[in-house]
Amino acid sequence: MAIARNSDRLMDLRTIKRNIASGLITKEQVREHLETLPDVSDKLEVMTIPDEDDDDDYDDDEVDEVAPTATPTPETPAS
Repeated sequence: MAIARNSDRLMDLRTIKRNIASGLITKEQVREHLETLPDVSDKLEVMTIPDEDDDDDYDDDEVDEVAPTATPTPETPAS
């Protein structure tokens, strides 16, 4: 069991490049491992995650009239 667990760690996507570079595994071993993984695409579930800004009960499609801001005047240098 410890060997399988160690093998899983070697094939971890977060460390796989480092493991190949250090010679712990080869690209061929990675290909073989990927071919043994089961197809779980039938378990796919699509989720929609709302934006963080959508919690304000404000209809983002509405256009509010905004009062125009005053046009800034250029500062005159002190004499």
